[in-house]
This record gives sequence, structure tokens and C-alpha cells, in this order.
Amino acid sequence: MMTRRDGVQQKMLCVTLESLMPQEHFLRRLDGLMDFSFIYQRVESLYSRRGRPSIDPVVVVKMLLLGYLYGIDSERRLEQEVRVNIAYRWFLGIDLDEPVPDHSTSRAPLVIIKRSLYTTFLFYMFARQRSINSRRKHRAAMLTR
Repeated sequence: MMTRRDGVQQKMLCVTLESLMPQEHFLRRLDGLMDFSFIYQRVESLYSRRGRPSIDPVVVVKMLLLGYLYGIDSERRLEQEVRVNIAYRWFLGIDLDEPVPDHSTSRAPLVIIKRSLYTTFLFYMFARQRSINSRRKHRAAMLTR
């Protein structure tokens, strides 16, 4: 028998992004591996003490990373994807009722931060991976003794 759901009322639910984000999601693992707090020190000198509050530089870098990891090469499309993707919102720390940074307002910080952080970010990632690899080699050597 066919069922039709005509005129279904929307419900009001109390949920958190944390409860909606799958435990095994890649972005959850990435967030646990990476400490993005170094970004604040690195870009502090690039921001004025006056004027409107900026977009959080960690959010800008994480958005760039999402675009790279998921093949989103347009800032406009990235904004749209973040708006509808719960995993992206969770990773960025943007709650369901918060607006996503607009593609046009993120243009200037993106250019500044791309220039400033690209090398630092890659260095940090490679150094971290090198540290992980050396610990693995050390453990492997200990096991073979």
C-alpha cells in the first residue's frame, strides 16, 4: 500500500551539531589531529586594532582546507556547501543558527592569510607527520627487539 505524506508539519527539535556529527567522520579525526590555535599568533600582526570585527582566522583557514580536501574551488560554492553541510559546520564551529561567512567578505582575509600561512601551515603538517612517523618507527624497533 502506498503512503503519501501530504501536509507534513515541520517539528521543532532540540539538537546539537555534536549529536548530528557521525563519530567516524573524517573531519572529526582531522580535528582531533590538528591544533589550529597557532594560526592566531601567526596572523595577529595582519589585523587592525580598529574597525569591524573580522572573521575568525581559524575559520578562514579551515574553510580553505575544506575547499582543498573536497575539491571545492569556488568561494561562492564553498559558502553554499558550508551552509548546508552539517559536518562542515561542525568542523568550522559554526552552529546551525549562525550565519556562514559570506564569500565576498572572506576574500580579503583569504588573500592575506593564504600568503602568510601557506608555508607555516604546510611546515606544521609535515613536522607533525614526521613526529608521528618517528614514533611509529621507534615503537616498531622496540617490538622487534
